Amino acid sequence: MQSSSLAILARHPSVGAGANDLTVAYRPIYYVPGNHDVFDTNSLANYRGQFGQDYYSFQVKNVKVLMLDSELLGNYTNYNATTLSPLPPGMAAESQNMLTWLTNQAGSITGQVVIAVQHIPLFNDSGNSFPPGNLPYWTVNPPYAQTESNLLISLGVKDMLAGHWHNGRFFNGCHYHPCGSCHQLLYWHRRATRFCHAYHHCSR
Repeated sequence: MQSSSLAILARHPSVGAGANDLTVAYRPIYYVPGNHDVFDTNSLANYRGQFGQDYYSFQVKNVKVLMLDSELLGNYTNYNATTLSPLPPGMAAESQNMLTWLTNQAGSITGQVVIAVQHIPLFNDSGNSFPPGNLPYWTVNPPYAQTESNLLISLGVKDMLAGHWHNGRFFNGCHYHPCGSCHQLLYWHRRATRFCHAYHHCSR
């Protein structure tokens, strides 16, 4: 499963075509977009044209996986923003469509283990002051964060694969597992002697 920064479509659209070559791998590859891929309705349309639906679900044995587009739940165009910015034009309707779809997933869950995959985590790990700076860029923005959290809790989600922090954590009753992302090291990794992305596969 690949959690974002696939193409950085606005600047390098040709990279998206190369990423599609990964589909010849011996296992299926499941994508969700990140903030370098989707940031307005034009980039969303480009992503869907290149990679298909930006939120969906699939099942492997007794595990149901919810693949979600966190870029519909906040504005991440300005890393240095210290206050919340409204969603870009047209994105609020897309956000509501996804949340309605997520609400409707309850009818298809009957005792399975349910995990979620999205690029951006729901909340800061406030107990450990992480990520540093408490910027809106690092998490799903209010009021969407609490709305999504309530839905995921109702669906029994206790594990989320996320790529934005490139860092695994457990807080607020949820395990955040680092998921594959095609982008650079973040500054809290720069002193590390070893760093790698985690790419997860589900065995059928």
